[in-house]
Amino acid sequence: MGIALSAADRRSDMLKGKVYISGASMITALGEGVMTNVEALLRGETGVRRVYDPHVTQSSVMAGIIPEDIYERLRASFGDKYTRTEMLAAECIRAVMPDIPAGRTRLIIASAKGNVSLLEGHCGGPHVPSDSDPVLCGQMAMRIGGLTGIMPRNIYVISNACISGISAIVAARRMILYGVCDNVIVA
Repeated sequence: MGIALSAADRRSDMLKGKVYISGASMITALGEGVMTNVEALLRGETGVRRVYDPHVTQSSVMAGIIPEDIYERLRASFGDKYTRTEMLAAECIRAVMPDIPAGRTRLIIASAKGNVSLLEGHCGGPHVPSDSDPVLCGQMAMRIGGLTGIMPRNIYVISNACISGISAIVAARRMILYGVCDNVIVA
């Protein structure tokens, strides 16, 4: 999911300034786009189903799985060197802000886990990742920024378990109200 926040009114008192969500996008098991997902939910659909995937778990689980054809389309657009997480985030960012203004736009990646698919092979014993290891949230964020044209100095990561998303929205609002930037994309 991605949202874009923009300033409408900056005041010296941070609590009184107004910041608005100016765009939203999502890709889920129900499809692409906010309206597609809302309409599916209103029809009583769910993206959750029983799944058995030996790459994920030893037994079947209830899960929402994004259809493979979406990943195929993303791979055609972004290439094979990016993870699914990176492609999904970049696609949502493109949807909320197709023409990203240079310089005064920031990106906050909110993630509890990051590139989980890359953990395989890193969990069997002592493994200290290097600073450039894509398993790290910061490296994942830089790769997403590279896909969207956002400069590394304008990319931040917030990783606070389940509250990462709302923490990122609060941080984005503060960045805008303090005049650090004009727009923040939270993905």
